[in-house]
Amino acid sequence: MQDAMRKNLEETWDKLKGWLMYNGSNEIANFCDRSKGLWPGGNWPGYMELLCQPILEIKYFISGIKTARDSGSKNDVPPTYETVDNVEAYKRCLVGTVALSEIYGDHCKLKDVIGKVEGQIMDKVKAHYKEKGKSVTFHECKGKVDGTTLMLAKSLLQDKIKQWTEEKRKSNEGWRVGSELWGRMKMRCTNSKNPPQSLVDARKKEWKESNKGSTAAFLGVKSDDKRSEGALMSEIMEDDDKFSSSKLGEMLKTAVAGAITSGNNIDVDRLVQSIKEGAEKTVAQECMKDNSNDFCQRLQCAQKHWELRGQQKPGQTQGSSSN
Repeated sequence: MQDAMRKNLEETWDKLKGWLMYNGSNEIANFCDRSKGLWPGGNWPGYMELLCQPILEIKYFISGIKTARDSGSKNDVPPTYETVDNVEAYKRCLVGTVALSEIYGDHCKLKDVIGKVEGQIMDKVKAHYKEKGKSVTFHECKGKVDGTTLMLAKSLLQDKIKQWTEEKRKSNEGWRVGSELWGRMKMRCTNSKNPPQSLVDARKKEWKESNKGSTAAFLGVKSDDKRSEGALMSEIMEDDDKFSSSKLGEMLKTAVAGAITSGNNIDVDRLVQSIKEGAEKTVAQECMKDNSNDFCQRLQCAQKHWELRGQQKPGQTQGSSSN
């Protein structure tokens, strides 16, 4: 089962790689243009404009809108429109979310740029296609993706995308994933013309921290409430200590083993429930260890922890009420 799922998602990832590797279109560049007043002043506008382009490209990929420059000129060729049904959009949402987090998750301005793309920029994109009279379905990932399916996608894709990302950052291939983009990132994010790698590595933890919630923003769901589905999805994608691909892989194996029926088939409902419980249990356990939570939050964490362990709360005897 895992091999079939991996093959399916890897095929979608191979498509997205091709979209990210080419030089991009004038159309996408224009929507991200610094002259539109989207970005703050100083040295940042040009760089945030560059980061905006691959993020918007992923949005186009999810909806199957392919734009490109003509190889013989500086102009764009007419866009092509792929047929993307709900099943295909679901796969593209999963792969796009994992790729976004793995390729761009350590960029210090990721969350800011996602906010612009998901708001003003996508509004302009939709208005643009409406004015052109094009019947384009803009697929939204909200409602298609949840914490369970993200766990599956991350466990199956993260290592592959991570290795690919590391290779591209060392090369001059594909400026939107390669050394050109990341060379500028190091300068802008450290405010240093030639920062040592040790400084960049030390600051990455801060940048990832500042990007918390970016997954939920990209998916169009709220994550303000730590108990929400959006908060869980962001935590799964953005916290590799709690949710490393190896831990997720083990969780998936356990869930699959527990979902096998007497007829040696997979009970899908049981599998999904088992994975979801595993994710929530991990969050609850880590939450109990987090001394930064205030007292009320920690009580909520404790309650969740007890519920998942199926244990009584302190001071509650068998048959007594919790009120």
